[in-house]
Order: sequence, then structure tokens, then C-alpha cells
Amino acid sequence: MEKKLASAIVLVVLLLIITFLGFFIIKKPTITGIVTYEEIINTLNWTFDGPSDYIYDNNLINITNEKVTLIPNIIINFWNTSNEIGYVVEQAIYDNVNHTDKITVLGDGKRVKVNKVNIFDITFSDYIHNGDIINFYLTTDPSTQATNIYLCNANTSCIYPGYGAVYYNNTEGWYSIIVNGLDTPRRTFNIDPAEVNFDYINATHIETIENNSTNIIYPSSASIETKDFNIIVLSSFLSFHKNDLLNDQNIDYYYSIDSGNSWNSIPSNNNLSDVSISNNKIRIKADISTKGTETPIIYDFAVSYLTQVCNENWNLTYGTCLINNTKLKYYLDKNNCGTIDNLPADNGTFESCIYDNNVQNETNNIQNKTRFLFDERQESNVLLELITKGIANVSVSIVEYSTNSKNSTPSLTELGKYIDITADNATKNNLTSINIKIYYTDEEVANAGLDEETLKIHYFNETSNQWQALNSTVNSTGNYVEVTIEHLSTFGIFGSKQSSESSGSSSSSGSGGSSGGGGKTRIIKKIEEPIEQPLKEETKEIIEEEEIKKPKETKKECDYKISVSMPEHISFVEYDYMEGIINNIGGCEIESVDISISPELKDIIKIDKEKVHNIGINESVEFLLIKKLESKAANLIQGFNVKIPREKIKTYSGSLTFGALVQEQLTFEEKINIKVDLLEPISIIDIVSSKVSIFLIVSLLLVVVSYSFYVKRKRISELK
Repeated sequence: MEKKLASAIVLVVLLLIITFLGFFIIKKPTITGIVTYEEIINTLNWTFDGPSDYIYDNNLINITNEKVTLIPNIIINFWNTSNEIGYVVEQAIYDNVNHTDKITVLGDGKRVKVNKVNIFDITFSDYIHNGDIINFYLTTDPSTQATNIYLCNANTSCIYPGYGAVYYNNTEGWYSIIVNGLDTPRRTFNIDPAEVNFDYINATHIETIENNSTNIIYPSSASIETKDFNIIVLSSFLSFHKNDLLNDQNIDYYYSIDSGNSWNSIPSNNNLSDVSISNNKIRIKADISTKGTETPIIYDFAVSYLTQVCNENWNLTYGTCLINNTKLKYYLDKNNCGTIDNLPADNGTFESCIYDNNVQNETNNIQNKTRFLFDERQESNVLLELITKGIANVSVSIVEYSTNSKNSTPSLTELGKYIDITADNATKNNLTSINIKIYYTDEEVANAGLDEETLKIHYFNETSNQWQALNSTVNSTGNYVEVTIEHLSTFGIFGSKQSSESSGSSSSSGSGGSSGGGGKTRIIKKIEEPIEQPLKEETKEIIEEEEIKKPKETKKECDYKISVSMPEHISFVEYDYMEGIINNIGGCEIESVDISISPELKDIIKIDKEKVHNIGINESVEFLLIKKLESKAANLIQGFNVKIPREKIKTYSGSLTFGALVQEQLTFEEKINIKVDLLEPISIIDIVSSKVSIFLIVSLLLVVVSYSFYVKRKRISELK
């Protein structure tokens, strides 16, 4: 009896095990209570906008305009050089006789004997200034004697000092007078000696030239370091990034995790993942060394790192539509953090609905998204809007060029606007979409000779080494070209040349739209206000007659036009919705826009706003494409992110149609083709072929083992 009871207990236990395995394999119960932690990539960026945040010698280093440079030592040297110019005597009058030929050639045997009895006026070929030198070559004879020779005003005798003097010692040779005391430069002077023989006279003009040179010498070495940055819940450091200009000099970077007591070189690959996080802090130092001829420039540097936090991930959920046409609105934290710091304020409220006994209310699982707006219009005329998932910070670089830097040119004409957009790996890996607006001016379009309506944003395909056009739109009112894409690259604007006919004529339309080649012409008449004075009766009659003949103003025709910003390829594998934007780029307000989905996509997506109203000029409205909920059979696990094999992802092609209605009349219709990626539901065949087969094999093995055990026990009992 006891043996039979034991066998029965064994069989019951086996059946319980089989039942549990079958339930776990086929059903997989919901698992709750697991806290999900998220590692977030952060970037610590030092941009040198506050000098007090850094440690450095302000005699060697200068921080201005958000960059680091060395302070130059400027040395200026001054010196003078002189240039001598010879003046000859043009006229020499002594005792009213011209003796010029006797004193203009040295050693020709001709000379003039001069004494104080008569005036000896000489005129030079140019003006004599203070500091110039008058030179004499004097000869001797028995009648000459030592004497002072004075320089006087023309036709005037003088004694010391005059404008200079020289002592003649009755020896043949050269004698010179340095001119001084002149109030103004002059050409003619009286030479006044006692009695002297003059063989040759000339003058030397002295030009003094001031010279200077500037030498700039930079310090041979200097360093700058940051202060400690403490990081809460630090998981690990990632990498170091720098933005500098060496100018043929050198900068070495170091890091410290002990407040600068010890320093370690930044690895050549900039990888900081091996750095210890025991102190949860870091500081960076830059050692600058130069040849003294130039300064390097540091614009900024950064450290990326991971933090591990539990992010509340509140998902909007609705209860069943009640008979009073309301439904409960509440939120569930996907990450089960156990906190309610960011719980939306409308949790537990009710919303209107239409009660239907046959339709279950849907649960909207809209995943978290983050939008980043980069308004670079002040410097580079670019506006970026990035939508990312799962990251709180992004690092994006925008560089603008006016010339094509690629070795490829499309068949269209360039506008001369190129931008290069790059980002760190975290931003690129989590990028959902990017909306780019590149602004231009009417002058730029006119100078390039382009048709404004043909402007297109192209991106440079690095694989094919070609510029490829994107599905961009032109907003001629706002003067920008706009596109929404899913990747970063180098972008440029190209267009078609303005046709000769349209460029040579003006559009007289008042609708604000373009005609012909797309040229825009505004005709503005300025009417001057007359001075108030009584008009003659005849003048009044003429004015009244002109007013009668003046045609009535015709009502301005509206130019209804929109542009839609949204990705051309949408993935609902990781996201439950996608956002689009409708821009009114026409000349009038649009009363309403109907959005319809093509039949190929109706079963997989829906629109939260199938009709949007009252879009003003240059205004925009948002709409959402939402993934319809998958069948419950596909949701086998709750509370986990399950990676589905790639072959389970299916791509659907279809279109969205945007129709604008004004006074219930269709004014225009625009169709946009899109592709949608969606996970295929798991079918019963898949479950049977995978889960049930495993269950049956395990169950069969357990039955065989149990039966063998039972037979063995029975034989043992029979032998006893």
C-alpha cells in the first residue's frame, strides 16, 4: 500500500512539473517588480566662457571670446637713418657780377676773391633747411688771411652768429657750415668773409628717416586646468574630445581624479573607459609648448561619461470606455522605479469617449522622445531640430562653408551655401529624425541667377561620392529651404538657373506667388501727402472725374501652399508614434487640412488629428502618426524589451494625402509617399512549431523516465 502511494505521489509531482513547464513555455506569465536602470551618455563640455572657472597664469594665458590663447610679448625697436642729397650753386653774384662758372667746377684754375667790401650772394638749386651743410673749397695766396666766414641773409652783411660760421686758417682745403636758425627754408644766402678765395661751393641736404620694427614673442610654455567636476551616480568615463588649432605648436592633455595631486596623459585614442571612478570627479589640464613664433588656440574640450539612473518612463494608459462616455486616464512606469517624481499631473483624470460594447479601448504606449533645438541663425543661418530617444544631452557641430569642398558637382547650380553637421556617437546612434532649415537672402539667389522655386537641399553621399537631392521644400516667404531626414551629413543648396524670359520681366500679380521662372517683384508706390490748401473748383472736378474712372481694386487671390516635414521612412519597431509638421508657406490662412491614409497603411497606423484647422501664414501645426496596437497574441511578455529577429520586421509602402479646404472647397491636394516598418504578429503556427514542440519533447522525456522508474520499483517489489 505504501509503495503504491509513493508511486502515486511521484506521478502527481511529475504532472505538476509538466503543467508548470507548459504554462511557462506557452503562456509566459507577466513578470513585475523588476527595477530597470538606464545608462545615460552625458557630455561635460568646457567652453571657456567664464575665466574664473579655470586655473592659469593670467600673465601667460588669455581667455577671451570663449577661447584660450597665449599672451604675446611685443617688442618695438626704433632707429633713424639719414639720406644725403647734393645741391649745386645755380647763381653766384659778387660786386654785381655773375661769377657762377668760377665756383661750380673744382680745380679748373678759376676762383673768386671775396671780401667784406661787397656782397657775395649765392643761390642753390633747392631750398636749404636747418641742419643742411654748405661746403667751400678755399685756396690761398699772399693777400688772403685767416678769418671767420659767416652765412647771412641775401644782400646783407652780418657777423657772428648769422646762420652759421666757419673759421678759415689760411690753409687750402674744404670748409663747411652747418645751417641753423632759419625761420623758413630758403635758397639764397650772402657769404661774408674778410678776404678769401672761393674755388668751389655746394650744399648737402640731410633727410632723416625714422624706422621701427615690431617683434612678437610668445611664452615657450604655459598650462591651464579646470576645477573638479563631481559626477553623481557615475557609471564610467567614455572618451575625451578636444577642439583646438595648433598653428605648428604643441598641446598635451592630462586628466586627474585626485584634484590635481597627480596627472595622467590622455591616451592617444582619447579612450577614458579604463579611468577609475572611485572619486566620482575629474579635472583636465592642457600643457602648451611653443617655438615662440605663434600661439595655439583651444576652443573647447569635453569628457563624455555614463551615469546609471532609474528613469521614470510613464506610459499613457486608458481604462475601458464607461457607459457615461468617459474613460480613466492613468500612467504606468515601464521602468518600475518606485518613485513618482515625474508622474504627469493629469494622472487619474477622465477623458471623453464614445461608449461601444463591441470595441475595447486602446492603450497608447507612446515612447519617450527628446527634442533639441539648435538655433544657429545668428552666425550660420541654420536652424536644426533633432528628435532623439533615450538621451538627455547631445553634442552637435555645425560648420558653414561658402564653397564646395567636395570633388563632385551636380548638374544644377550652387547657391554657395554648404553646411557640415556632425555629432557624437551617442547622438548619432539615438537619432530619430532631424529637421534642417537653411536660410538665404533674395540677394544671394539673385546674384547666383537661380530660380528660387527650384532650390533643393542635397547631401553628399560618401559611398557614391556624389551629391544627391533630398525631398526638400522651399519657403519663399520665410526665405529658407527645409528638409526632414534621419542622418547627418554634408549638405548644400543647388537650383536651376533663372530663365531669360522670367528674369527679364516682372510679375505684376498681387498674390505674392511667383510666375515664370519664380522671380518675385514687389511694386510699392509712395504717395506724398499734399499740403493742405483750398483747391480750385476746376481741380476738384478733375479729381472727382479721375476717381470715377479709377477701377475698383480686385480682391487679392490667395496662394494656398503647404510643406510637410516628416521622415520618408518610418520605423514602428522601437517607437509607437512619429511626429510630423504641416507648414503654411502660402499667402493666405488655411481653414482646414484633411489628412487621409492610403488603404495599404490603414490597418497599421492611424492619425491623432485627421483634420487640423486655422493655419495662419508662416505658421505650422503638428500631427502624430500612431502605430495601431498589435494583437494580444503577439504580446507574450510584459515588462521586458524583447528583440525580435530581423525577418519578423515587415515594410509597408503607402501614402498620406493632405487636402486643404477653404469654404468646403478643395483648394489643393498633396500626396507624400512613405514606408513603414512594423513587427509582424506572432502566429499560432509559430507558437506551435516552436513552443509546443519543446513542451512535448520535455513532457515525453519525463513520462519515459517516470515509467522506467515505476517498472523498476515494481520488479524490486516482486522479487521481495
